[in-house]
Parts: sequence; C-alpha cells; structure tokens
Amino acid sequence: MICINTQGSFTCECDSDHSWVENQCVANPYRSDLRCGGGFIAPNGDVAICNKDGVFYCCSNANWCGNTIHHCICSGCINYRGFRR
Repeated sequence: MICINTQGSFTCECDSDHSWVENQCVANPYRSDLRCGGGFIAPNGDVAICNKDGVFYCCSNANWCGNTIHHCICSGCINYRGFRR
C-alpha cells in the first residue's frame, strides 16, 4: 500500500495485485496476466478468476480471461458476470 499525506489530503493506493476494500488493501482473486482457472493461483491464494467488473470477465476453457465468444460461450467457459455454460 502506498499512502500520500499532503496538506489537507491523505490518500492511499494498492499495488496491481490488490484492491482497496473497506479502507484496506485486499489481495485480488484475479491475476494481472489474465490467466484463470485450474493451475493458476491468484494473489489471494485461491484459483484465479476473471474480474467480473473488468473488460475481460470470462474464463475460456484454455484458462485465459477475455470477452469473446471463445471465452464466454463455450463448453467449460465461465462468465463471471453470472452466466455459466
């Protein structure tokens, strides 16, 4: 976590593997290299998922996050915005 204290202001930011949640940096469940699924561990120690709030919200059956039909609408694909095939 990086915090900057300037006159009249105090802000904190997390590194790319963490997100700001309830006034603290929390390890992300997704990876910055867009890998997901079995064999790919996220910074939080769990199997990596795709960022449902990001641009690449589906995990393909080849273990890559993306947003094409090859990532979202295939056998074994996972759409983290709520649809699973």
